[in-house]
Amino acid sequence: MLDIESVNHIGIRIYDKARSVAFYENFGFAFRGDTGFEEGQPIVMRHPSGVMLNLVGPSLGKL
Repeated sequence: MLDIESVNHIGIRIYDKARSVAFYENFGFAFRGDTGFEEGQPIVMRHPSGVMLNLVGPSLGKL
């Protein structure tokens, strides 16, 4: 078992930018910036607790 004392940030891949931002705002996260969502880069959101949420844009790579 790991003894986790805190969380710095979480990254979640999303596809619907507006819907996802609105969803996480309901949990208290505030929009901080878009670093290039359409190119697969994260939208950054921050919770009052200090946790950063990175909503990562669509994957551009091929499997």
